[in-house]
Amino acid sequence: MSSGQPSFNPDDYEMYLSTIQISPFKSLFEILSDLTKEGNFEFYRNEIHFRHISNSKTVYIHVGLKCMEIEKYICKNNIVIGLSIENLNKIFKNFKPGGSMNMYVNKQNTNSVHIEYISKEENTQVKFTINKYDIATCNISNEKQTIIYENTLSIPSDKYAEICKSIKQFSGEIQLEYAFPHITFRGTDQNIVQEIILRQDENFKNKKGNGIGSIVQQTFDIVPLLSFIKTTGKVVSISIDNDKPLTLQTDISKFMNITLIIAPKDDHNT
Repeated sequence: MSSGQPSFNPDDYEMYLSTIQISPFKSLFEILSDLTKEGNFEFYRNEIHFRHISNSKTVYIHVGLKCMEIEKYICKNNIVIGLSIENLNKIFKNFKPGGSMNMYVNKQNTNSVHIEYISKEENTQVKFTINKYDIATCNISNEKQTIIYENTLSIPSDKYAEICKSIKQFSGEIQLEYAFPHITFRGTDQNIVQEIILRQDENFKNKKGNGIGSIVQQTFDIVPLLSFIKTTGKVVSISIDNDKPLTLQTDISKFMNITLIIAPKDDHNT
């Protein structure tokens, strides 16, 4: 693989990532662009994380990348870089499968991130330089990711997408009700009530015990749930209990996963 550089010296970089696995990054930035305009990327020796909480404090986003699965990744010192998600989505939309991508921060200038796309087939190299943003660090990750749930369900991604698109036709909110062995997705407006009911089978499963217990019912803004219809993962994991936020999780690829934690609507929690 061409590195896009005349010669490669790891000591020249604070961070350097090179891969032919472009599709997961395209999918990631498309999902994130529906949720936020910007956010912090945390680069560590073997991992990359993205964490962001919405201004309303109702949606928390966490992305984790295992860099051992990436062809080349170097980061000797931990660094946090704020970047425009809008710009990243625009950049990666132009990248085609079959090429390679480099992303790096030079030691001599840590105020910008460089991204390169190389296509040997088209004999083309495209370069971008993005200035970093000064974004407050999200300090709630440990608390948010240690929520204990009684009910964690898994649903095929295509079925999840079908349900969310259908509910969105009639409602800006979605009510989830879980009463073993069914989960009901409900959308309402002034003139119509829509219910989509799934019964547990080999495709829809409660991953924690038999699920028998009290009825769980909560209502959420549908917009953050819609972002997950763009995932390339095969399964969406849904964790839901009364008086707790909703947690959605899916694997975008073998090295990348995304988690959303969504607060219930206040007017339905009284």
